[in-house]
Amino acid sequence: MKSKNKQMSEAAGINGTASEVVYPLEELAEHSVALLGVNREVLLGAVHGASRNHFSVEEARQRVQQFLKRKVQ
Repeated sequence: MKSKNKQMSEAAGINGTASEVVYPLEELAEHSVALLGVNREVLLGAVHGASRNHFSVEEARQRVQQFLKRKVQ
């Protein structure tokens, strides 16, 4: 999943200086089954309403897990 659109983002890790690569949402959605094990619609639902459109794979994974655990109202 190489892209010239990928960007570097500083994300605080255990030591506070870990860097994570972020990808455009569309690119993550295209590869959501391989990366996250969910259909693109699940990923898009998980990030709906987010103010950003670039995410790291780990952040996308966390958002999907939270989305799938949400109680249906």
